[in-house]
Amino acid sequence: MSGTKAKVIMLGAGHGGSDAGATANGVQEKVPNLAVVLKTEKYLEDNFTGHKIVLVRDTDKYVSLPARRDMALRVNPDLYVSFHFDYSSNSNVGGFWTFLHDGPLYGETKEYRKTIHKSIAGYMQTIDVQDRGIRRHNHHITRMIPAPTVLIEYMFISNPREAQLSMNTQVQDQLAKHTAIGIARALKLPKKEQAEKKSHWVVAAKHSEYDAAVEAMAELKRMSPSIEPFVAYERKEPSPIFLVVARELDRLDHANALKNWLRDRGFAASIIPADPGAIVEDKPKPPEPAPPPPDKPEPEPPRKKPEVIRPIGVMIGERMTDHEAWLLKGLRGNKVGSLGRLYPILKDLGIKVTGHGDYVRIHLPVDFQTLREQSEEDK
Repeated sequence: MSGTKAKVIMLGAGHGGSDAGATANGVQEKVPNLAVVLKTEKYLEDNFTGHKIVLVRDTDKYVSLPARRDMALRVNPDLYVSFHFDYSSNSNVGGFWTFLHDGPLYGETKEYRKTIHKSIAGYMQTIDVQDRGIRRHNHHITRMIPAPTVLIEYMFISNPREAQLSMNTQVQDQLAKHTAIGIARALKLPKKEQAEKKSHWVVAAKHSEYDAAVEAMAELKRMSPSIEPFVAYERKEPSPIFLVVARELDRLDHANALKNWLRDRGFAASIIPADPGAIVEDKPKPPEPAPPPPDKPEPEPPRKKPEVIRPIGVMIGERMTDHEAWLLKGLRGNKVGSLGRLYPILKDLGIKVTGHGDYVRIHLPVDFQTLREQSEEDK
């Protein structure tokens, strides 16, 4: 943003040090306040340009309200955001809301608040936290800071479910992300080019078998809920090496801290550049076997030559062939039903014999020689 003045953003984690803020369900408000502030700073630094961030506190220390006002007078912020978690005497009350001062406002405070609120509310809906809307109140911080100021109350730690959510690191990550996106949109901060962003994988172990890598990943999860392990692979021949990645981190100093923490616990940890394309979403499937060659079609049985049938009428005294005369000799003087030994042969060959008296009609195959030879062999 050459030639454009950087936007100054003050992020104020409420309470701190001897001032724990609201306390309920084992949660001191000052703890999630600071966690979300630090994560918001990181998200803005990693994803947007054109800004300068000033933290009211980056450790667990007490900073009084007058001291916060004096700091704001010195840095002259374009936007001040105050981070809080709420409390109610009724443990059933829950939800998220944002506050403005109920008196005169600086600059574009309303527009900034609307944009930030909308960004956070979208995420709150996904975790079933009620959107209580926008309120105006005479908070000291919104009244005394000489700049557009938005106070955020993320959840009620007096509500058991929301107290648990407030200490969940993944929920804190999302609260910070959507707060940072809302701030960036309100101030119209340009996004960083993707090429500027470099991520690091902190590798806890390497295994040749996928199942062993999954077991190591489960062990890491048991060791610390803040670790977000997954399995990736390193392209090696003839087969890949499975990497148990403890976490992906953008900042190298954070990656080194995690690496050293793992080494203190017996892991041969290392840091490598992130390779999103190598993440194993599920257990790799073995290669599918090549399909079998198609079956050869069975040869068709040889087709029989169609039997040529010619019906003939045989009558005593008519001119006939030698075969017909032979057949007639066996039939003469007999009824169809008493053809004797010749009739079963005709039946087996599928030759139909019909007639009455001395007139006989038969359906005689052309190759009648076979019938005659068979009959004569039987004699």
